[in-house]
Amino acid sequence: MGRKAKQLLIERLKGKIPFDLLQFLPAHYFLVDKVLILTLHEKLNPWEKEIGKALLELFPYVKTVARKIGPFEGVEKQPQMRIIAGEKQSEIIHKENGVYFKFDFTKIEFSKGNKNERMRIAKIVKPNETLVDMFAGIGYFSIPIAVHSQVKKIYAIDINPVAIHYLKENARINKVSHKIIPILGDCRKVVNELQGIADRVIMGYIPFSRKFLETAFKFLKPKGILHWHETFHKTELWDKAKDMIKKEAEKYGYRVISIPYKKRVKSYAPKIYHVVMDVEVEKI
Repeated sequence: MGRKAKQLLIERLKGKIPFDLLQFLPAHYFLVDKVLILTLHEKLNPWEKEIGKALLELFPYVKTVARKIGPFEGVEKQPQMRIIAGEKQSEIIHKENGVYFKFDFTKIEFSKGNKNERMRIAKIVKPNETLVDMFAGIGYFSIPIAVHSQVKKIYAIDINPVAIHYLKENARINKVSHKIIPILGDCRKVVNELQGIADRVIMGYIPFSRKFLETAFKFLKPKGILHWHETFHKTELWDKAKDMIKKEAEKYGYRVISIPYKKRVKSYAPKIYHVVMDVEVEKI
């Protein structure tokens, strides 16, 4: 959806909202399952229901239109969302790469931008490995890995009780409950119970997951791999990013063997990128 969708929406709403406000109609939308999520300019507040209804008419496959009414809140990234048209049911099941994700889109953030990255990790996990997913959410990484690999066990940690609820439900739906151990809590507070257990650690939290690197290294075996998600300015890629992880590894008693994979996942802000690096390390 883009300029063409905006033009169709303008044509649909001519005469229903003031002509001088048509320019403020959105051109970009986020679609998950049959839910269309948008951001509206405050000048369009009185006409949000008309806009929602028009979008339902334009896109018959959309059953619900929801509006973001504020930024994500707190460490749990609670969405601020309001349904403005269509079905009121907010709990949905989204299918991706042969995996089912059940969640309430008014309570849980869902990023489609990581779709390829989730599948990439699932394909490279080796048989009988043990993983720690430090910021598991509803199982964005844990569930695809459990479905598509021969992983031995995944310790999936999250501080949000709603996310853990759906993580358990998604493990059940995808028939991988035997591979996943959900843990409700702050990864920094549960690490002592799982110290030195992981062949791989997934750090799928942005921005500033660098604050949790000490914890990540505690989870690792004497030799292992970090899948490190972080945000960097474009001028910091890739030299500063590599230097940072090498210094952090040494600080916690590891050395970087190699960085076999690095990629810009998506734009996070102007000139700021969400990136991922696979970092292979071993104890010094």
